[in-house]
Amino acid sequence: MKFHRTTALLVLALLSSSAWAQPVQSALGPEDPGRRIRLGFSVDGGLHLLEPMGVFGVEAHIGFQVTNMFGVFGVVGGKFGFGAPGTRMISGYLATLSELFLLDLIYVAAGPALGVTAISTQAFATTGFAPGIDLRFGIGIGRERLGWFGRGGLNVGLDALLLFHPAVGLSFVPMVQVGYEWR
Repeated sequence: MKFHRTTALLVLALLSSSAWAQPVQSALGPEDPGRRIRLGFSVDGGLHLLEPMGVFGVEAHIGFQVTNMFGVFGVVGGKFGFGAPGTRMISGYLATLSELFLLDLIYVAAGPALGVTAISTQAFATTGFAPGIDLRFGIGIGRERLGWFGRGGLNVGLDALLLFHPAVGLSFVPMVQVGYEWR
């Protein structure tokens, strides 16, 4: 008799659990329009391919999340690099990026950039403004509803900064980027 009662309770629990299995609704709600400030920061590392050297940098981001899927933000960053003996680079740059944040997971961003760069090698030295483009792709892993911000979380991705140095040509700096973004 005890076996039948346990089996009946188990079947009843399994059947009633389907009533509890409702679609999970976002903490932001189905009608969250975005329209909020966004902030972030990141660190990155990669290679400077004009003159081979390791590059490391930091960035700060501030902008506006227009909708949950689309945002615009400005980037203020600095990078430094070291390569073969006598090869050094220091750079500060600004960028304005438009970002698509898809499936609450994947981000793709692009926009114009302007760098102020000093590169020194044994063969040449150059300084000056360098216009370019900043391209990004990655994943954002995080939580929803962080106070006034819609969501926040760890970003891990690739950043390709292309700058045109009038004296030496195109500078391509692919980097792995890790940061935190409040969207």
